[in-house]
Amino acid sequence: MSPGRKTAIAAGLTILLIGSVFGAYYLNTSAALASQGQTISALQSTVSSLVSHPATSTTTSSVTYTESRFPYVPWDTSKYFVAYVKNSSDGCSGGPCLTMNLREAFLFTCVKEAASQQGCTVQINSTNPLVYSQITLRYPYIFQSNDSASSWANCAISSPVDHPDNRIPTYCLPIGSRGFVVTWQLSPPG
Repeated sequence: MSPGRKTAIAAGLTILLIGSVFGAYYLNTSAALASQGQTISALQSTVSSLVSHPATSTTTSSVTYTESRFPYVPWDTSKYFVAYVKNSSDGCSGGPCLTMNLREAFLFTCVKEAASQQGCTVQINSTNPLVYSQITLRYPYIFQSNDSASSWANCAISSPVDHPDNRIPTYCLPIGSRGFVVTWQLSPPG
Protein backbone atom coordinates (compact mmCIF):
# COMPACT_ATOMS: atom_id res chain seq x y z
CA MET A 1 0.00 0.00 0.00
CA SER A 2 1.31 3.38 -0.94
CA PRO A 3 2.00 6.07 1.60
CA GLY A 4 -0.58 8.43 -0.01
CA ARG A 5 -3.27 5.77 0.29
CA LYS A 6 -2.43 5.17 3.95
CA THR A 7 -2.70 8.87 4.61
CA ALA A 8 -6.05 9.04 2.82
CA ILE A 9 -7.42 6.05 4.83
CA ALA A 10 -6.13 7.57 8.11
CA ALA A 11 -7.73 10.90 7.22
CA GLY A 12 -11.01 9.17 6.34
CA LEU A 13 -11.01 7.21 9.63
CA THR A 14 -10.24 10.42 11.56
CA ILE A 15 -13.15 12.19 9.85
CA LEU A 16 -15.49 9.25 10.63
CA LEU A 17 -14.32 9.20 14.25
CA ILE A 18 -14.80 12.97 14.69
CA GLY A 19 -18.19 12.74 12.94
CA SER A 20 -19.38 9.95 15.27
CA VAL A 21 -18.24 11.83 18.39
CA PHE A 22 -19.99 14.98 17.18
CA GLY A 23 -23.13 13.00 16.28
CA ALA A 24 -23.26 11.37 19.72
CA TYR A 25 -22.78 14.77 21.40
CA TYR A 26 -25.48 16.34 19.23
CA LEU A 27 -27.96 13.57 19.98
CA ASN A 28 -27.28 13.87 23.73
CA THR A 29 -27.54 17.66 23.69
CA SER A 30 -30.64 17.78 21.51
CA ALA A 31 -32.51 15.54 23.98
CA ALA A 32 -31.53 17.83 26.87
CA LEU A 33 -32.49 20.94 24.87
CA ALA A 34 -35.84 19.42 23.94
CA SER A 35 -36.50 18.62 27.61
CA GLN A 36 -35.60 22.20 28.65
CA GLY A 37 -37.80 23.55 25.87
CA GLN A 38 -40.76 21.56 27.23
CA THR A 39 -40.06 22.86 30.77
CA ILE A 40 -39.89 26.46 29.55
CA SER A 41 -43.12 25.97 27.59
CA ALA A 42 -44.87 24.56 30.70
CA LEU A 43 -43.67 27.49 32.84
CA GLN A 44 -44.86 30.01 30.25
CA SER A 45 -48.26 28.32 30.21
CA THR A 46 -48.47 28.47 34.03
CA VAL A 47 -47.51 32.17 34.10
CA SER A 48 -50.05 32.98 31.39
CA SER A 49 -52.72 31.14 33.34
CA LEU A 50 -51.91 33.00 36.56
CA VAL A 51 -51.93 36.38 34.80
CA SER A 52 -55.26 35.77 33.06
CA HIS A 53 -57.07 34.41 36.17
CA PRO A 54 -57.17 36.77 39.17
CA ALA A 55 -56.89 35.30 42.64
CA THR A 56 -60.24 34.28 44.05
CA SER A 57 -59.25 33.81 47.66
CA THR A 58 -57.62 36.19 50.10
CA THR A 59 -55.78 35.56 53.32
CA THR A 60 -56.18 37.84 56.29
CA SER A 61 -53.64 37.88 59.08
CA SER A 62 -53.59 39.83 62.29
CA VAL A 63 -50.65 41.36 64.08
CA THR A 64 -50.53 41.40 67.84
CA TYR A 65 -48.81 44.38 69.44
CA THR A 66 -46.94 43.64 72.62
CA GLU A 67 -45.85 46.53 74.75
CA SER A 68 -42.20 46.48 75.73
CA ARG A 69 -41.68 46.88 79.45
CA PHE A 70 -38.47 46.72 81.32
CA PRO A 71 -38.29 43.72 83.61
CA TYR A 72 -37.44 45.60 86.78
CA VAL A 73 -38.74 48.76 88.36
CA PRO A 74 -38.99 49.16 92.15
CA TRP A 75 -42.78 49.64 92.30
CA ASP A 76 -45.75 47.34 91.90
CA THR A 77 -46.48 47.40 88.14
CA SER A 78 -49.92 45.89 88.70
CA LYS A 79 -50.88 49.14 90.48
CA TYR A 80 -48.70 51.69 88.67
CA PHE A 81 -47.76 51.81 85.00
CA VAL A 82 -44.22 52.24 83.76
CA ALA A 83 -43.61 55.21 81.48
CA TYR A 84 -40.37 56.37 79.91
CA VAL A 85 -39.10 59.81 78.97
CA LYS A 86 -39.78 59.86 75.22
CA ASN A 87 -37.17 60.57 72.54
CA SER A 88 -39.33 63.33 71.02
CA SER A 89 -41.07 66.40 72.34
CA ASP A 90 -43.85 66.25 69.72
CA GLY A 91 -47.18 67.16 71.29
CA CYS A 92 -45.76 68.11 74.69
CA SER A 93 -45.37 71.48 76.27
CA GLY A 94 -43.55 72.52 79.38
CA GLY A 95 -41.79 69.23 80.09
CA PRO A 96 -40.71 65.88 78.76
CA CYS A 97 -43.09 63.64 76.84
CA LEU A 98 -43.77 60.18 78.22
CA THR A 99 -44.30 56.90 76.40
CA MET A 100 -45.28 53.41 77.51
CA ASN A 101 -43.06 51.86 74.81
CA LEU A 102 -39.40 51.28 75.70
CA ARG A 103 -38.46 51.49 72.00
CA GLU A 104 -39.51 55.15 72.02
CA ALA A 105 -37.52 56.02 75.17
CA PHE A 106 -34.81 58.67 75.13
CA LEU A 107 -31.40 57.06 75.67
CA PHE A 108 -29.32 59.25 77.95
CA THR A 109 -25.60 58.86 77.27
CA CYS A 110 -24.30 61.35 79.83
CA VAL A 111 -23.55 59.02 82.73
CA LYS A 112 -20.54 61.02 83.96
CA GLU A 113 -22.29 64.38 83.73
CA ALA A 114 -25.45 63.06 85.42
CA ALA A 115 -23.36 62.04 88.45
CA SER A 116 -21.96 65.57 88.82
CA GLN A 117 -23.41 68.35 91.01
CA GLN A 118 -24.72 70.18 87.91
CA GLY A 119 -26.30 67.08 86.42
CA CYS A 120 -26.78 66.34 82.75
CA THR A 121 -28.91 68.78 80.75
CA VAL A 122 -30.29 67.44 77.47
CA GLN A 123 -32.47 68.91 74.78
CA ILE A 124 -35.11 66.58 73.35
CA ASN A 125 -36.18 67.79 69.91
CA SER A 126 -39.40 67.35 68.00
CA THR A 127 -40.02 67.20 64.26
CA ASN A 128 -40.41 71.00 64.40
CA PRO A 129 -36.91 72.41 65.10
CA LEU A 130 -38.41 75.32 67.04
CA VAL A 131 -40.08 73.00 69.57
CA TYR A 132 -38.01 71.16 72.13
CA SER A 133 -37.88 70.41 75.81
CA GLN A 134 -34.89 70.60 78.08
CA ILE A 135 -34.42 68.57 81.22
CA THR A 136 -31.65 68.26 83.74
CA LEU A 137 -31.05 64.83 85.17
CA ARG A 138 -29.10 63.75 88.22
CA TYR A 139 -28.19 60.09 88.47
CA PRO A 140 -27.53 58.66 90.98
CA TYR A 141 -29.56 60.90 93.26
CA ILE A 142 -30.82 60.32 96.81
CA PHE A 143 -33.85 62.26 97.99
CA GLN A 144 -33.57 63.85 101.41
CA SER A 145 -37.27 63.69 102.26
CA ASN A 146 -39.41 61.09 104.03
CA ASP A 147 -41.81 60.98 101.10
CA SER A 148 -42.64 57.31 100.42
CA ALA A 149 -43.18 58.05 96.73
CA SER A 150 -39.53 58.96 96.36
CA SER A 151 -38.10 56.17 98.50
CA TRP A 152 -37.62 54.01 95.40
CA ALA A 153 -36.16 56.81 93.22
CA ASN A 154 -32.51 56.68 92.23
CA CYS A 155 -32.48 59.73 89.94
CA ALA A 156 -34.24 63.07 89.59
CA ILE A 157 -35.22 65.30 86.70
CA SER A 158 -35.97 69.00 86.62
CA SER A 159 -36.14 71.89 84.22
CA PRO A 160 -32.77 73.62 83.84
CA VAL A 161 -34.28 76.85 85.18
CA ASP A 162 -36.00 75.20 88.20
CA HIS A 163 -34.88 75.73 91.73
CA PRO A 164 -32.50 72.91 92.75
CA ASP A 165 -35.03 71.60 95.29
CA ASN A 166 -37.74 71.26 92.63
CA ARG A 167 -36.72 67.81 91.40
CA ILE A 168 -39.10 65.06 90.31
CA PRO A 169 -38.29 61.56 91.59
CA THR A 170 -37.69 59.07 88.80
CA TYR A 171 -36.02 55.72 88.40
CA CYS A 172 -33.11 55.33 85.98
CA LEU A 173 -32.42 51.99 84.35
CA PRO A 174 -28.88 51.45 83.07
CA ILE A 175 -28.55 50.35 79.45
CA GLY A 176 -25.06 48.92 79.16
CA SER A 177 -22.26 50.92 80.79
CA ARG A 178 -22.74 54.15 78.85
CA GLY A 179 -26.43 54.88 78.87
CA PHE A 180 -29.70 54.78 80.75
CA VAL A 181 -33.41 55.44 80.32
CA VAL A 182 -35.61 57.31 82.76
CA THR A 183 -38.77 55.61 84.01
CA TRP A 184 -41.74 57.34 85.53
CA GLN A 185 -44.35 55.85 87.84
CA LEU A 186 -47.86 56.51 86.46
CA SER A 187 -51.16 55.84 88.16
CA PRO A 188 -53.68 53.97 85.99
CA PRO A 189 -56.42 56.14 84.50
CA GLY A 190 -59.74 56.37 86.30
